[in-house]
Amino acid sequence: MFEDYLSGEDDSTNNNDILLEINEQSKNGDFLLLIDSENNYLEMIKLIMKYSNEKNITLSINEQNINENYPLLLIVS
Repeated sequence: MFEDYLSGEDDSTNNNDILLEINEQSKNGDFLLLIDSENNYLEMIKLIMKYSNEKNITLSINEQNINENYPLLLIVS
């Protein structure tokens, strides 16, 4: 599924006008990009970046959770 989206073969979010809340934070301040960065899910990070670019969504790369972790630091380390 993710591979299809990354390759451009699956365009279901555009066909159905679905907009994902990719910057929404939990009570602990966690959000999708941060969780994927903590777990080193590189394919998911690529997917999030591609989606946010297509939908003109600014990613929260400098937002911290309650543990003071943030995606930009985790991605480059």
